Amino acid sequence: MSAIVIDGADDAIIGYADDPFRVVYDYEKLIDVFANKGDRDSDVEWVEFNVIRGLAYIADGSQPVIVYPAEREEIDMRADELED
Repeated sequence: MSAIVIDGADDAIIGYADDPFRVVYDYEKLIDVFANKGDRDSDVEWVEFNVIRGLAYIADGSQPVIVYPAEREEIDMRADELED
């Protein structure tokens, strides 16, 4: 099984993960890469619909990892939301 790469998003790659081998992308950089020079909300919506949503259809565990940069407080808040 080989890792899935997102076409045209090489500038958003920040590394890789092992076991299984997967490419790791920075979410903010994905938005920058695919920005249509419109407003940020439109660019975020485009990436969410055309990139992130599409990854859900890859079922074999080779889908890329998307990293969402965050401060510790935001991570704790998100973790609490997921527990509820």
